[in-house]
Amino acid sequence: MTNRILIYNSKWEGSNELGKWTVFYVKPNTRKDFDKFDIIVIIGGSFDTFDSVNQRSEVMRLERKILTSLEKGSIVFMIMRFDLLILQLLKTGSFQFSVKQEPIVDLVIKRAEFSTLLKKFGGTTIHFAKPTECDYDDIICTTKSGFVAGFTKKVGRGALLFLPRYTTYEELKDYDFVGEYLTDLLDSLESYRQRIMYSPPSWVRSYSFHEEQPVISDINKFQEEIKKREKVLGKYSKLKEILWLRDNELVDSVMNFLNQMEVGTKKDEIYEEDFWIVENNVETVICEVKGLDKNLKRPHISQLDEHRGAREKSDDFPALLVVNSFNRADSLKGKDISTNEIKKAVRTNVLTLRTLDLCNLYSLIEKNREIQSNLLNLFKTETGWLKVTASGYKIKKE
Repeated sequence: MTNRILIYNSKWEGSNELGKWTVFYVKPNTRKDFDKFDIIVIIGGSFDTFDSVNQRSEVMRLERKILTSLEKGSIVFMIMRFDLLILQLLKTGSFQFSVKQEPIVDLVIKRAEFSTLLKKFGGTTIHFAKPTECDYDDIICTTKSGFVAGFTKKVGRGALLFLPRYTTYEELKDYDFVGEYLTDLLDSLESYRQRIMYSPPSWVRSYSFHEEQPVISDINKFQEEIKKREKVLGKYSKLKEILWLRDNELVDSVMNFLNQMEVGTKKDEIYEEDFWIVENNVETVICEVKGLDKNLKRPHISQLDEHRGAREKSDDFPALLVVNSFNRADSLKGKDISTNEIKKAVRTNVLTLRTLDLCNLYSLIEKNREIQSNLLNLFKTETGWLKVTASGYKIKKE
């Protein structure tokens, strides 16, 4: 049994001895590499709500760390309370569940390795879909009515496990209680891990059949090609951040996006405008970025006009307002800029566009590079709404 064990939680950090294992506690915002550990225990409760962009980004960052660890062979346990990180991980297997008000403690235990642990600590308010309705790799325990309460799902070379544990908030704060639970958990895991992660000795790989080598060679080539394509996808994933980020992160993302379209940008931290578009090191367009829960409103346009005046620029100096409206919407639909705001933009010599328009513009440039040569001129001369779709763009004046 390995001693490379990571405990992710919201309360403690550092290392400690639990029974015969040395465990490493980490909290949110940790920079520790998860894939260096064979066992990762996620104690839910760190992210109950997305109350900031930073928290949303942190959940996504941790999810990527955990998925990378799974691909490399780690076992990841999810226990205690549901939170947004655990919900994100459960989405990887499309696990359907419902939450009940009253906890169930008389679980039907399917794996003897966890019998002592579940009889002592087991309990759940979560009902996962029955085994016939979802693709589990192993069932650890169910309710008496047949709903799954604990399960294993193989991911990459590793495995994702959910174990039921009904607990109170006060218990979660009790270091001794959690320590006792984790000690019993690791005891249960010692034999179970051998069942699900059994692998042949390393020397077996030194023998190969005649037809194995060309297959291995092909797989290596495919993996190299996959890495190249994943790098391309990573670039587009970075660009799409402008569709959901907010605040300073959104400003930086928009600037990066424009740079990718060969439009130069410059930020001056002293003043109130977000950044400038520059041409030959000359500031040619004053720019503002807004991440909004609702739609763009006239005061947002007026604010950019005021910033232009504060920098002693004329009323007709080019101004660009980039908006990520309806930031909490569930889809890209219904994000059009309304007529009143378009007319306001025309009157104040401001060009508006949505971050969605920027994405569509990037796609158009990929199809037709000539559009890029006219892009800077559009930002410098047009007012109203630069509406861009997959088929083209137009300037709306009303």
